[in-house]
Amino acid sequence: MTALTRLTLTQRLGRWSGTKDPSEITSTTAIDTLHVGNLVAFVDQAWLDIQLAQNSRWQWMRRQLLDTKALTASTKTLAMSVISATCRTIVPFINHDMSPQRYILLTHPVTDTVHKVEFVPYEYWRGYYDRGARQTNKPTHFTLRPDNTAEFDPIPDAAYTINCDWITLPTELTADATEPDMPDHFHMLIVWWAMVHLMDFDEKASRYVTANRQYKKMLNRLTIEQLAEDMHGEFLSTRPIY
Repeated sequence: MTALTRLTLTQRLGRWSGTKDPSEITSTTAIDTLHVGNLVAFVDQAWLDIQLAQNSRWQWMRRQLLDTKALTASTKTLAMSVISATCRTIVPFINHDMSPQRYILLTHPVTDTVHKVEFVPYEYWRGYYDRGARQTNKPTHFTLRPDNTAEFDPIPDAAYTINCDWITLPTELTADATEPDMPDHFHMLIVWWAMVHLMDFDEKASRYVTANRQYKKMLNRLTIEQLAEDMHGEFLSTRPIY
């Protein structure tokens, strides 16, 4: 299926809502009418809403980090920006035997030895793993602080490289040719959700109902295909997993 751009999404919103002929929408960056401006705003917000609805669990927002970034020796913290300017958070692996353990992998820069570093929820970390002077050695545990900085214990004694998964920050539609980075066959979901907001804004109840029905139908298909397993949710939720 062909990917839809910001311009195409806006044109389709105009057509499907019955409020604007697509031929009248030639640009989203040089907006010449208030109504076209509203269409663009609803498309942009719809795309952001969809990402934020499950932004830690949508599969298309997951990335792999395979030993291309390293910790800093004698420094216990790691900012997400070290992984990537678009990194929102780390997602640890799930233990193969289905135990509650979550972990990432670190590789020693000299010996190439790989070892697991267990994730500890911050509620259990604070006041225990950060209490007093900490030893410098091979890290065995880590947490994600409220500011989303990773913290390790013991303090890394070398520049270990990292193997983990991470979640991207939500993206924006910034130009006519910008495409949402979700799977192409779900791009119309943005149009339907934008139309829900537009019909609510214009107080058109019947079209609101139609758009909302189509949105929910496609969202259900997206959820089945793209939502990470509930086990990931256990880590990402606020509920303790230990």
